Amino acid sequence: MPTVELATTFDAPITLVWEAITDACAISQWCMHTDFVPEVGRKFQYLAKPNLFWRGYVDCQVLTIEKPNLLRFSWQSVASHSPTVVTYRLEAVGTKTKFCVTHDGFDSTHGLFNGLFMRVMIDFGLKKEILERLPKVLEHAKESDNGRKIV
Repeated sequence: MPTVELATTFDAPITLVWEAITDACAISQWCMHTDFVPEVGRKFQYLAKPNLFWRGYVDCQVLTIEKPNLLRFSWQSVASHSPTVVTYRLEAVGTKTKFCVTHDGFDSTHGLFNGLFMRVMIDFGLKKEILERLPKVLEHAKESDNGRKIV
């Protein structure tokens, strides 16, 4: 099955990156507004402005948590599509954090070529969120309160 993948290394400790991807207020700063709670089985949503092509929210459910190394959740942005799976993997590398995200499970319910258009849109969004917005949240946290708290 087709997969969207992205990897980077943040100049921040793994505990800070973990907080940035598991705290609802922090997530809302670099991704979309959310009611995420880091509990396996917990349902949550990402919310944004709807448009002609999107309903404005994503239904999700926490599937796996292995603090501070792994977070996996389902993702369903269109009711008629099969849920996909987003996986965040973190690895401490000295004082930095290697961060890998995969978004997989795209199938024929996602449209032509197993959701080619959707995968392109998700890839674009991930790059903006993970490579541009999340580093700013982490840098701000490091500058304030010696990096002990994201928000």
